[in-house]
Amino acid sequence: MTAQDKDAPISATAEPVTGKTEILTIKQSQKGINRMIMNTVYLDGNLAKKPEIKKGDKTTFAKFVVNHDGPTEKQNASVEIVTFGKLAEDIADLRKGQTVAVRGRFQTGTYKRQDGKSFTKTSIIADGVDFS
Repeated sequence: MTAQDKDAPISATAEPVTGKTEILTIKQSQKGINRMIMNTVYLDGNLAKKPEIKKGDKTTFAKFVVNHDGPTEKQNASVEIVTFGKLAEDIADLRKGQTVAVRGRFQTGTYKRQDGKSFTKTSIIADGVDFS
């Protein structure tokens, strides 16, 4: 590997559920691989239930689940979506079964249950929700 190769970006493509192509960029540095990956998710499906809305002192929070039907039954998925502020207020009137298209980013966190056991949870933090 030459010195020029260490700073050259490497590109790869991935196919999200909606069929749109995301570009993943990994930039190599002399101290190792510095990953600069675009964390953007596009998902469409139907609401599993009415969104759960909570109003705090400064912002509104909404949590809902989207069921996405994959090409086969084994590839069906239920994904938790979280959003804040005006967008959370805008989706308050959505109903179970309504079709939505979500744009956001993955967020994974580790939490503790009341019994003390840890678990990992992945959600999509939405910055856009389209609905009919």
